[in-house]
Parts: sequence; C-alpha cells; structure tokens
Amino acid sequence: MLLAIDTSTKMLGIALHGGDRVIAECVWEGEGHHTVELAPEIALIMRRVGEPISSIEAIGVAIGPGSFTGLRIGLALAKG
Repeated sequence: MLLAIDTSTKMLGIALHGGDRVIAECVWEGEGHHTVELAPEIALIMRRVGEPISSIEAIGVAIGPGSFTGLRIGLALAKG
C-alpha cells in the first residue's frame, strides 16, 4: 500500500493507494498546525480502511511548489 501526502499548501491531503486503485483519501483545510493535524489523520484513515500502519510499503510526498515549512513537515513525517 502507498501513502501519499500533500502538505504544500493550507489544503492538506492524504491518500492510500493499493494495487490499481485509490483505497481512501482525505483532503481538508489545515488550521496552520500541519504538524499537529497530519499524524492523527493518517492514523484515522488507516483505521477506516482496517489496515495497520505496517501495511504501508511506500510513501510519496508532494514536493512543491508550496510553503517551505509545509513541505518540510510532510517530508519529515515520511522519513519518520
């Protein structure tokens, strides 16, 4: 399963892709606290699809254009 993350703007987005289709996605307007909002939303989407975090095999992160800080947040979360 692939986790896609976009934190480049005020609109945050995450999606799960498995096989040949998007399994789940979530897009929301962030309140300026990307670091606080992102991890709980990923945990929530994983619970909704009934998969453990360990089922994520790859992570893709949008790298811009966009807010430098927002981009760093997405990349840092992906790196762990």
